[in-house]
Amino acid sequence: MTVAVLKNRMLSLTDSKFSEANYHARSFMDFLSHYGDITTLDRSRFPPVVELREDERSRIAPLEPGRGAGRPRIRSDLWQATLDYASEQTYVWDANANRARPQNPGEEYPAIPTITTDGLQQWRVGFVDTLTSSREIHEDELARLSNWRDNRLPTSALPPRIANQWNGYLRDRVQERLHEWFSEKGLAEPSDLMVAQPPSAVSPSDTEDLRQLVINVVTHMTEQELSSLVLPPRAVLRAMAGRR
Repeated sequence: MTVAVLKNRMLSLTDSKFSEANYHARSFMDFLSHYGDITTLDRSRFPPVVELREDERSRIAPLEPGRGAGRPRIRSDLWQATLDYASEQTYVWDANANRARPQNPGEEYPAIPTITTDGLQQWRVGFVDTLTSSREIHEDELARLSNWRDNRLPTSALPPRIANQWNGYLRDRVQERLHEWFSEKGLAEPSDLMVAQPPSAVSPSDTEDLRQLVINVVTHMTEQELSSLVLPPRAVLRAMAGRR
């Protein structure tokens, strides 16, 4: 996705608490340059585009046989091509590479129908109507849901229970849209349009044991060891949010 879209999503996921300055970066581009082990930054495009490295994708994507998982998700390139309306980028289906990607000048590949803001709003309205008609919403949640719909707020504005339902509803709408498009264009729909979500690698009890071990180790670290400690950015953001 474009650098601007990525930053907007990070702000959305953190309720606008994210700031690259917290990581001693002069700009968001500078922030991304510190994570070259998991992302690639293409500055030759305008606007610049950032992608998750293939080796990182393969690390998180496979699902081990016999392990439980949530509902399948849309393949990341097709998900982005369908929903990235903010960048105003045209995405095409490159059948030779079997992937969706931004259109290059002069190309005549089939353009994937990226949703418009009005189209996404129609999905929001449909989602709210579905919840209210089935009475699956509590009275105290109705005001937040209506505010989210009417003011076109990010998913983070929804109660967690409803946010999960919206994500499932959105996934189904994107799948329908892509299925219809491939059919109308007479194109072969990729067999991996839907990919399994990886399960959690450890159980809750294992996680708690690990947390206690880390706390114990940190307690016994020297000042020099503490100064060289590297913390995952997401964990830092969660800790900062919990202190507010």
